[in-house]
Amino acid sequence: MGIGYYAKAAVKAVTTPKMREGIKKALFQSYAKSLSPGEHRLDRSLPFGVNLIGHIRGDFGLGESCRLVAAALQASEIPFTICNVPLDGPAKETDLEWAQWESGELKYSVNLIHINPTILPNVVWRLDRKKLRARYNIAFWLWELPEFPREWLYTFPMFDEIWTPAQFITDTLKNYTDKPVYTMPYGLRTPRTDPSVGRDYFGLPRDQFLFLISYDGNSVSARKNPEGGVRAYGMAFSPEDRDVGLVLKATHESEEGLRRMRAILEGYPNLYVLTDSYSREVFNSLIASVDGYISLHRAEGFGLVMAEAMLLGTPTVATNWSANTEFMDQDVACMVDAEVVELDRDYPPYHRHDHWAQPDEAQAARFLRRLYEDRAYAAALAQRAKARLEQENTPQKAAERIKKRLQELRLG
Repeated sequence: MGIGYYAKAAVKAVTTPKMREGIKKALFQSYAKSLSPGEHRLDRSLPFGVNLIGHIRGDFGLGESCRLVAAALQASEIPFTICNVPLDGPAKETDLEWAQWESGELKYSVNLIHINPTILPNVVWRLDRKKLRARYNIAFWLWELPEFPREWLYTFPMFDEIWTPAQFITDTLKNYTDKPVYTMPYGLRTPRTDPSVGRDYFGLPRDQFLFLISYDGNSVSARKNPEGGVRAYGMAFSPEDRDVGLVLKATHESEEGLRRMRAILEGYPNLYVLTDSYSREVFNSLIASVDGYISLHRAEGFGLVMAEAMLLGTPTVATNWSANTEFMDQDVACMVDAEVVELDRDYPPYHRHDHWAQPDEAQAARFLRRLYEDRAYAAALAQRAKARLEQENTPQKAAERIKKRLQELRLG
């Protein structure tokens, strides 16, 4: 019987959640150390290539991230296969774009494990320990703050190295490990849309200038800061501005959270709240159908939805801090100044005394007003943004980085 069986038995034998978590952590830490002992190199007896392990079917950010990594692997022409990992919970997993590459077999010499530390133990215990141990294990992680949770450090030993999509994350992780950490930016593709899906599909008016704020309550609403965006909209416009509106796409948000949003814009007739979960194509169609996208986030590990908005030609207003600044500046987006502040309490998984940004909502409001009043400015901004990403963040460039690192491993 594998360690997963004994781990579950030990965890069941105790009664308090804290004790169960402690035992699970200790067991996994021992297990992780056994996977990558000392100097680990590629097993030459295995075919050279990559086993990509992640949420490849997920209709959420980590799913799209995994698909972008798959696209880069495909463009690199390095052999690969995919192991889909279902995500427990309400999130949908309907994207079958990569289904033909899926396999339950870890057939190649490198495991690229696109699973964040929060659920890593639950996933790894389902996999074959012998096959994990025999392969070179690379983590692909996203993270949003300049501090990394110390309670997750026990996951590091199972990996030989770590990849991230942004230098912002790489710089953070290097403060917590002596393992190699490499930045592998996404190769971005123009997001797929559904030509049959427009404003009518979402019940939105055709004749209003619409801004969009989107977030998932499962991604910590306080970090996404939709309330800041809503307040900025309220500063920029009054209830009498009848030809402008705000779309709030709030997935997995609580009723209390939605009440807070509505209270900020009490009396505004043109607030449209959407709470359904959409496929990626339908969600992309929503972004493409509006006139401006707002992200007054406090921290981002990449900022994928902002990048997608830019590629879809939707002018974007964004906080000028964290990983999104690696592909955004004032020439291609409305960048909102921010003060880096200390968290006054825990926002799990973020901890009190960690740091994130507090964007200038009044400045954001001025940007919203300008996009609404100066359509030529908005159009030129959107055009430059799309052109830059199409030129600088291509799948081929992402593929070249990945191929270079994997060839170094192969020859090392």
